Amino acid sequence: RAATLADDVLAEVGALSTPHAAYAWYCTGEADLDVDADRARERLGRAVELAEATNASFIRGIAGSSLVSIESRIGDPEQAMHDSRRLIEHWRRSGMWSTQWTTLRAVAALLERVGRYHDAAILEGAVRSTHEGHRIFGADAAALDALGDRLRVTLGEEGYRTARTAGEDLDGAAAVDHALRSLRSASGG
Repeated sequence: RAATLADDVLAEVGALSTPHAAYAWYCTGEADLDVDADRARERLGRAVELAEATNASFIRGIAGSSLVSIESRIGDPEQAMHDSRRLIEHWRRSGMWSTQWTTLRAVAALLERVGRYHDAAILEGAVRSTHEGHRIFGADAAALDALGDRLRVTLGEEGYRTARTAGEDLDGAAAVDHALRSLRSASGG
């Protein structure tokens, strides 16, 4: 049903190049996230293109966040790291901490994927301890718990606890700086 509705929305939008069209492409991409990652990637990419062309910065950010989440999980990790750095800077400029913390959660998982376990555990600690942003629940909480479990196994209890505690001491700006440094280091610059 959602796929049919998404197709209907895009038929209505047609070739429009407006912020509203960008939002429609974003919504249809979100509808596909759990059912067709390739189609979601295409639709979210189109949303980003339209948002950039129409200066719809919030839509650029949320569509970009969803796109990065796909790349971080199943796509090209180098592209995900590049896009994550760009997105973190986008949210820093806008001052939107709720979406920034969502991005940082995805970055923690990406850092684990590329073997930066200590950096991932530090960022996980920061994400879990912040009072900025919004409460973590549902699938996000389950994914963060699973990440913590994997990092605990990889780093050992003491190494994990030390890294996570270091992250708990970071404020938002320091967590952002840590994420950016870690992503640059992981991608070789």
